Amino acid sequence: EKRIEIEDQLNKLISKIEKTISLTINGLNNDNLRNTLINYSSTLEQHLDFDEAVYVIFPIDSFAVVLEVNDDYDKINTYNYKKNRLYERQISFNNLKSTIIEMLISQNHEIMLDLNESILEVKDFITDNNYKDLDVKSLIAIPLFNNNELYGAAIYLSKTNSLNNNDVMTNLKIASKLLEGKLINLFYEENIKTLKAINSVISNNLSTGIFYCNIDAGYMIVPHKLQEFFQLKSRKLNLLDYEGVIVEEDRQVREIIKKKYELIEDYNLEYRIIVSDKQYLVKEVAYPYITRDGVLKF
Repeated sequence: EKRIEIEDQLNKLISKIEKTISLTINGLNNDNLRNTLINYSSTLEQHLDFDEAVYVIFPIDSFAVVLEVNDDYDKINTYNYKKNRLYERQISFNNLKSTIIEMLISQNHEIMLDLNESILEVKDFITDNNYKDLDVKSLIAIPLFNNNELYGAAIYLSKTNSLNNNDVMTNLKIASKLLEGKLINLFYEENIKTLKAINSVISNNLSTGIFYCNIDAGYMIVPHKLQEFFQLKSRKLNLLDYEGVIVEEDRQVREIIKKKYELIEDYNLEYRIIVSDKQYLVKEVAYPYITRDGVLKF
């Protein structure tokens, strides 16, 4: 009878996990952050017995494409889900003392709290009140990682003891792991859009041209705008042909550049070129980079 009881409990847990995975996948089927968090929460709140959830995103370098010149570097972004609504706020790191976020950062793993029995005074970082004063009876907090770097957290709250349960913890860990991956994809997709926008601005600015130099093959690959500028049939520009458009008095700069190539050193040099009988001043800046194979190239 004991064996049958254990098997029955195990089958129920497996069934609940399978349902959690199915519901989570459906809830994450969105293409923006706000809709993802709302649908994920509303899909799971009844199944896993939480009353509200708070999602926290830290400002970390691993998601950065360009330098953010603003005053948000010392703040966290929070998304508080309640009854099919999502409330967004920014909170200073200075306000995280004695909060569940401070505990997550120091412990770096999931936390389950029974606030009926806990002697800890844990503050809600949104309202600055203790959870006990807000009638929160239990909570589960799950850290979110990107390449082993803590980038955020998912915090689930209940006004009952429903979250003081290892089975619920297991299911929330699974759901949060799927959410973790989805959020990473959303952030990187947004970064790709940003990079495309930056490249578009650069390529449409005739005073600036980014090129890739294949030193061994003796040519550079230029963007379409520079292809038009040099009146080329393709985006490949032979290095010897390029030397031919440099003002004769300035051609010695190519010897300096060749030396820089050999030493794999960055450089910043100016010279003049003549294109369609017009003279232009060129400032050529180059940096070597490391390929996926660990080789330095320009």
